[in-house]
Amino acid sequence: MTEKVFNFRIDGIDLVEKQLFRTVVNEEDHFSFDTQVQTIIDEIKKIVVVFVGVNIKKGAEPQPLCAKFLIAVGFIVDNFEISFDRNEQGQLVIPQDLDLMFKGVAISTMRGVIFSELRGTTIHRAILPVIMLDTLKPIAENLVDVKKL
Repeated sequence: MTEKVFNFRIDGIDLVEKQLFRTVVNEEDHFSFDTQVQTIIDEIKKIVVVFVGVNIKKGAEPQPLCAKFLIAVGFIVDNFEISFDRNEQGQLVIPQDLDLMFKGVAISTMRGVIFSELRGTTIHRAILPVIMLDTLKPIAENLVDVKKL
């Protein structure tokens, strides 16, 4: 069996949602980040889209949100038609190693978006930490309405 080689590039980055809430921050305050990631294949447009949602709170205890972000990072995959296998239901399936690579790029992109968007605000020190991709848990619902894609 030959191993598939995937060539891909970023097609676009969209800031889908951004909410900033009034927050008083002290120098010693720390932030917690609730991060969710979802990968979707758009077979019609022949792209892979990774959605990354991040909720930022002050501290670890239940607190009101300081900020909320949702981005979409689109990837073009060369030879899209032959790059993915289909499951029993006929849906395209992304190999796990490729999916983790897409998610890693998208999360890093989110880190830059958050840094840029929070510059000059009271929560400018809220920098998305490095996330070990193997610690991501599957999410129960879609981050966006995929029917609107």
